[in-house]
Amino acid sequence: MIESTLSRRAFIGGAGAALALLGGTPMARGASPGALRDQFLLDPDRTYLNNGSLGPSPKPVLDRAMATWRKLERDPVGQNWGVIALEAELVRDEAAKFIGCGNNELAVTRNTTEAMNAVAQGVQLEAGDRVVTTDQEHPGGLVGWQYHAKHDGIVIDTVWLPAQPKSDQQIVDLFAAKLTPKTKVISVSHVTHTTGFRLPIRALADLAESRDLLLVVDGAQVPGVLEVNVRDLGCHTYATSAHKWMLAPKGTGLLYIHENARDRVRPNLLQDGPSIYTASTGTRDLPSIVGLGAAIDFLTDLGKRRIEDHVFALRNQLITGVRRLPGTSIASPRQRRYASALLTIGLPKSRNPSILCRRLRDRHQVVVKALPRGLRVSLHIYSTPGDVDRLLAALRTELT
Repeated sequence: MIESTLSRRAFIGGAGAALALLGGTPMARGASPGALRDQFLLDPDRTYLNNGSLGPSPKPVLDRAMATWRKLERDPVGQNWGVIALEAELVRDEAAKFIGCGNNELAVTRNTTEAMNAVAQGVQLEAGDRVVTTDQEHPGGLVGWQYHAKHDGIVIDTVWLPAQPKSDQQIVDLFAAKLTPKTKVISVSHVTHTTGFRLPIRALADLAESRDLLLVVDGAQVPGVLEVNVRDLGCHTYATSAHKWMLAPKGTGLLYIHENARDRVRPNLLQDGPSIYTASTGTRDLPSIVGLGAAIDFLTDLGKRRIEDHVFALRNQLITGVRRLPGTSIASPRQRRYASALLTIGLPKSRNPSILCRRLRDRHQVVVKALPRGLRVSLHIYSTPGDVDRLLAALRTELT
């Protein structure tokens, strides 16, 4: 048996792998985070600003995942339930540390949607029970509650979020106004996928505790780019997709359930515990899960605070530039405490966001996401000031 205190890096011999490819931690030497761009396989002729949909995995992550896959295929049974399985379990330990919880509280999933559905399936609701959520939730975070509404007769109440929040108390009051004696759950995004609004989760946790409600959080747009400690947030569950901001292989995610909430959230997925392989999960994509561990190494070597500061510097640059564009607006919160790595640009009513998004890609090789009323820009560690300038120049050309 491998001692539980043995670090994943020591076990897989990968301590120096990411640093060797990076030539050490560049940011520790004062190098620009954007200099890390060559660690990604992104098309060099294209500016990729859509990390909020999918993040690219850096070379150390790909190398570790592919090496594990090759090792697996040489001895499928022996490796899948042998050394590689142990490596994957140690990744779960590292992931728990990364988001600030115990390994007994964390399961590895395939994505946020799977994790949110597991939570909804595991909460015992009856006809007439109510769930409070917002008007800006991702469909993957809503579908589990919608299933209960359709088949079990629960009621979903919706809070309409302000574009520019004034205070935590304003947000808390909006939720409090929707609570009834039949409310059982508050289900919200930590950061909305629409405008990048970072909700005051700790304040909502206090509200939930005062009413003995479950607080369920969709954290798809947070870990890997913004600092997060789920215990400090005070929520009962937290779900995220590691293949977004954590830059892990596609099809990896995390589900946290606070140890004190396990009697209230009992998904079949965790019937046999949170381990990587159980009777509930069946065979897993172990190479991708091991790659998730390499992604955690990559981000940890860079430093969470430095990543966040880099992103916000670019965000400020983008805001300054957008203000000079004709007919545009900032549709995202301006205060840093409510802001994130996602920024949505409001467009003139005469402009179709989908058409403009395609033109930016086809004519200018700039990739963003179209929303019903604007364009969403996602910034991460590989983004550079030059990327922001290129987007602004392309928008100026298309809008004038």
